[in-house]
Amino acid sequence: MLMGQVRSPEEFMRRLVGVDPGKHAIVHCTTARPVPCYISLAVATQQQLISSFFQAEEDGKKTASLVYTTAQRIHESGTKRRAERLRDQRPPAVVQAEEVLAQFDSRATTVAGFQSYLVAYLSARRDAAPYYKRGRYIRWLNYKGLRMSEDRFIQRLKDTFGCDAILGMGIWAEEQQMRGLKPSPSIGFVRLLAKHFVVLPIVECYTSKTCARRLTALGLPRRRRRS
Repeated sequence: MLMGQVRSPEEFMRRLVGVDPGKHAIVHCTTARPVPCYISLAVATQQQLISSFFQAEEDGKKTASLVYTTAQRIHESGTKRRAERLRDQRPPAVVQAEEVLAQFDSRATTVAGFQSYLVAYLSARRDAAPYYKRGRYIRWLNYKGLRMSEDRFIQRLKDTFGCDAILGMGIWAEEQQMRGLKPSPSIGFVRLLAKHFVVLPIVECYTSKTCARRLTALGLPRRRRRS
């Protein structure tokens, strides 16, 4: 499908956009460094392209870039603002019921201790349920806000790199979530980008096996033994 859409290597390099996923920055998009005019992409070797990449970087040529951060996504969606408003507008009866419930341990190891927690939980639930019924509506607003934030980023991506951009997106291939960090959109976000652009997944663990300057295989690090 990609070969039918790209007519020449020059067009491919012009449309190619590197996308680096992350945690604090969900994606960092940037274009490839400009290739000198005396090098024809049709006949240039891979070594010449890599050399021109770093030469343009050393010359200080600016390239277009776009960042979509987790803080930006939370701010544009309004999820944190709604959560704070829901917490600050609690009636005194709800606050008192939650304070009483906090005195019991939900992980009690004895039967009597867990029974006392259930009694306090059912009592607090009866008092707080009428107020927290609006939580379903707030979850819908959060979902709508997240979609609006993602749609804004898609539009900024089109305005910056064009509607025909080809995204070379790195894939972590990590099955476990990093401890202590909030989960970030991964597969769903890639599918969203694929609806608007051509996405080329690149497994990042394979890219570190080749030197970016010499295009040779990297060897094992050498350790000096202390005498």
